[in-house]
Amino acid sequence: MMLFRCPQCGQEARVTADELPLLCVCDYLMTDPAELLRPAGSMLLSRAVRYVGAMAKAVVHRIPTRSDDEVESILSVHCKSCSYYHDGVCTHPRCGCHLNSHPSIFLNKIRAATEHCPIGKW
Repeated sequence: MMLFRCPQCGQEARVTADELPLLCVCDYLMTDPAELLRPAGSMLLSRAVRYVGAMAKAVVHRIPTRSDDEVESILSVHCKSCSYYHDGVCTHPRCGCHLNSHPSIFLNKIRAATEHCPIGKW
C-alpha cells in the first residue's frame, strides 16, 4: 500500500498501483503511479506526532475541556456531515483524530478545548 495525496484538495487515501486510475472526491483523476507518495504505514507516525503535539498543548493550557453539550453539538452539526468524517475518525490529511462523545481528551479530539477542526468548522 502507498499513500496518495490529492494535489487539488489534499485528501489522502491508501491505495495500490493496481487501483489506478483513482478518482478523488474533488473529481481529480490520478492515473500516474508516480503520484503515490510513501508507504501507508508512515501515516501512522504522522498521526502519532500530531497527537503528541496536541496533548502537550492541552497539558500546557491545563487541559481545558468542552462540556458534553458542546461536544455533542460539534459532533452532530459539524463532524458527522463532513466528507472527512468516517467511522468516528477525521480523515483529513492534517488530522486523523478520533471524534466522538467519549469523556476523555485522550480518546476524543472534540473534548479538548485547545483543539479545532483542520478546515475551520469548529
